[in-house]
This record gives sequence, C-alpha cells and structure tokens, in this order.
Amino acid sequence: MAYDIWQPKVPKGYAMYQEFSQFFDCPPDGQMVWRYMGLSRFLWMLKESNLYFARAAEFKNDPYEGTIPFTSAGQIGENLKAAYGLQRRLAAISCWHMNEVESVAMWKLYVEGPEGVAIQSRISALKKLDERSPFVIGKVKYINYETEPQRRFVEPLAALQPYLPIFQKRRSYQHEQEVRVVILNPGDIPGERVIPPERNMESTGFGVPVRMPELVERIVVSPEFPPFAIMSVQKDVDSAGLKIRVEKSDLLKPPNKECEEALLRLARLSVGRT
Repeated sequence: MAYDIWQPKVPKGYAMYQEFSQFFDCPPDGQMVWRYMGLSRFLWMLKESNLYFARAAEFKNDPYEGTIPFTSAGQIGENLKAAYGLQRRLAAISCWHMNEVESVAMWKLYVEGPEGVAIQSRISALKKLDERSPFVIGKVKYINYETEPQRRFVEPLAALQPYLPIFQKRRSYQHEQEVRVVILNPGDIPGERVIPPERNMESTGFGVPVRMPELVERIVVSPEFPPFAIMSVQKDVDSAGLKIRVEKSDLLKPPNKECEEALLRLARLSVGRT
C-alpha cells in the first residue's frame, strides 16, 4: 500500500483538530493537563502568545523516540519504513503531563535549576489551538519494544500509520503520564502555496498562536523559585492580560502546626519504646 507521507489524508468536513480519539486515545475534554518549562520559555510564551511545538528529532533523552518495536522491524515494507523515518522530521509535538495535581517528578525532569513554571490547562482548551494544519491529541502508550508488535491502522485511516510511533514510548517512561498534541504536517496549510520557513521539514520547532486566557487555568512556579522574583512574574502575567494569580508550589511547604505536633508525638512515642 502507498502512504502519502507528505500530506496525510483526513476525512472531509473536519476542523483543524481531528477527532480520532478511538485511535489516538484522546482523554476526555475535562481532563487536567500540565506543561512544565523553564522561566525563559514561559516568558516567551506570554510575550508571543504562542505554544512551542518541537520536532521529534529534538527529543534527545530517549533514543527510542519515534521508533517501532523490534518485533515489527522486519515485517514492514520499504515504503512504510521510509514513512516511519520521515515522521520524526515532519511532525511537530507539544508534550503535556496528565494529572490532577502537580508532580515532583515532572519538576525534576523538565525544569533545570530553581526557576521553573508549570501551567495547568485542559484537553478541551488544547483542541481550540489556533493552528491551521490538521492536528490530533492522544495519550502516549507505554510498550515493551522487545516483545510487543507495532499497532496498525486499517482503511480509511491507514495513511496515519506513520504517526503511531510518536504516541508510544518504553514502559520505563510510564511515570510521565504523557499526552501529546501532534501537528501531522505543519507545512500543509490550507490556502498557502509557500511553506513558511519555520515550518519547513528541515527546521526545528516553532510557535503556534494560542488564546492565553482560554488555554491557561493556573500558573505555578517551582518549589525553589526565588520569592522576590514571583512579583516580577506576576507583572508579566498581568501585562499579558491574564487574570491569574501566580502561585508558588506547595510541595516544600512544611506541615501545619497540628500535623507537626502529631508527628512530634509519634516520634516521642517511638523513642520511648526503644
């Protein structure tokens, strides 16, 4: 079968968000999601009203990113092999963490140093991105690359097959509970004959316009964020037209007085029994 890897075919009559939840396992609209980033990326996001989308090839921390399981490597044709390889350079991705609360692990993994920011949003807001090319949303599937086969699509969605590896990672990454927004072909813009340079397949990531008041519900700075700098961040948030109070993470907040006293009593009892 031939795969049109340059312009994925999608059913007519869809908006730019493509509702393929039964295939890409999109969470419910009300699902809470988080995006962790450094302060500089957050300030850029505020100034430009853009959400950054990266190419899969930029993800250097996982050599399996965008690849297929070992068991399927020798069972696919040359055309599909080429398509699997090309999607790592073609698709653009925004990664989110699915959770009802902030995560200690995500702060440590995705924020270098004490100055980090997490924004909280929902799936319903991600579906409304001002993106002119078709995009999908789905949960990452965590698999055993040594024993599990590559999932397959059937007609009429077989042309989306090359993008499935973008939605899978090794089981050792399961703690990330990742949801991805994926622009299938950033250069495929309706009505445009010339691909913008930043969306060319050879370029790195780019920004997608967003309506910040609709996208962002909460803004939380990292547990060790300098207290004196929070007011400065708040001014930037206010200047961007967001009526959101910047919160400091309470992950390092000491227990309240009652809890502290209870812990001390338990400690004394333990000492008395030894």
